[in-house]
Amino acid sequence: MNKLRLALAVAGALAVAGAAKATTTLQYMGVTLNATDAGNGLGHRFTFAGVSDGAGTTRQFTNIGGQVTYRLVSVSHALNGSTWTSSWRLLLNITNTSTAPMTSSRISGIGFSMSQSASNDAHVPIASSQLLMPQPEYDMLVTNNTGLNFPNPAGSNSPQVCLKASGNSNNCAGGGGDGLQMNTSAGAGLPGNPFPSTSAELILNFSGPAQRTSLYLNDLVLRFQSLSGTGTSSAGNGTLDEDSGVGIVVGHEIVPEPSSWAMLITGFGLVGASMRRRRAQAA
Repeated sequence: MNKLRLALAVAGALAVAGAAKATTTLQYMGVTLNATDAGNGLGHRFTFAGVSDGAGTTRQFTNIGGQVTYRLVSVSHALNGSTWTSSWRLLLNITNTSTAPMTSSRISGIGFSMSQSASNDAHVPIASSQLLMPQPEYDMLVTNNTGLNFPNPAGSNSPQVCLKASGNSNNCAGGGGDGLQMNTSAGAGLPGNPFPSTSAELILNFSGPAQRTSLYLNDLVLRFQSLSGTGTSSAGNGTLDEDSGVGIVVGHEIVPEPSSWAMLITGFGLVGASMRRRRAQAA
């Protein structure tokens, strides 16, 4: 019955997520992360559409894109004299969802900021940071409390944090040939999933006179490079030849971790089995 209760709880969270998805503002949106939510298995999945440099944010290519899911793994606090250090551990799952007729597309960087609140988007200074579980695609974490030199769509702030490959330039503007490549053959990507994915886990430390119990995640952006092929959009298709671009938020939803999906399916199976037994007994 514990699995059934957990499955029903996840189903309830998904229902709430569906309602939240319909009311979110996009492109420059953010979400509040609370320390009390750490370890609950739920993540904020953002969907990005690619925009070629100089094309303007209205020309969003539907076949150039990616997804990043942010999960708050844990939050811990330590007191040193009169100063608190709050350590926030985040897990990022990154997917390159670019498809044909594009022939090349790589996500060379992921940018975001940690701010005070939705009403006060001033960056909360990051005292120190650490990248855990480095992957070949992303093995370098760069932070700058005044904002990074990261290509952005017009009107957005420079992100405070950048996850990238060490083969790229240090300022997160791009370069090199590293990052998460799109699937270009039938055998690429994860088994049963045509979209290549990777993950990264990191720790951000914040210092101050009080514990940091909430943060506003915003300034979300991706960096696309090696864009070749045909990008499709409602504003007209475009032929891209090793162009670069940015990814802007076009969708947001709350999703459970894969193990929670398994428990949810198990729970539904138990409910179905129970109903079948009751019908058999009634007959």
